[in-house]
Amino acid sequence: MAGLAVNSARKSSPIGRPGVDTSTRPLEPLLPREAQAEPLLEKAYDLIRTAERLAGQCQGSAKDELVSLLRAMNSYYSNKIEGERTRPVEITDALWRRTSPPIRTRPGCSAWVVSPLTPIAAAPPNTRPS
Repeated sequence: MAGLAVNSARKSSPIGRPGVDTSTRPLEPLLPREAQAEPLLEKAYDLIRTAERLAGQCQGSAKDELVSLLRAMNSYYSNKIEGERTRPVEITDALWRRTSPPIRTRPGCSAWVVSPLTPIAAAPPNTRPS
């Protein structure tokens, strides 16, 4: 599967910690071999077709709700991968813009990820900030 890899050569750090990589090499793309690419492309094609069928089956309000939930879920897991400790309620508040720029209320809680793929819909009446 495509991803990123760092050159694995290691050298000692200036403070003498063996095995710590102190180089500043850029990340290099990790690409699948051609023999591995074909099955991945087929899976990607199948995923796109399945997503299109699902999108066609969702009605307006259900689709909007799914977009909102998936955006919050994506933000939560993106933050978790990056080591941030944002809670789902904080992400939801940020997505609905019920909070000004991210406030550092706890160590490790410094940012939210907002997906730029689709615009944020207007908040339902019972969730609008006062």
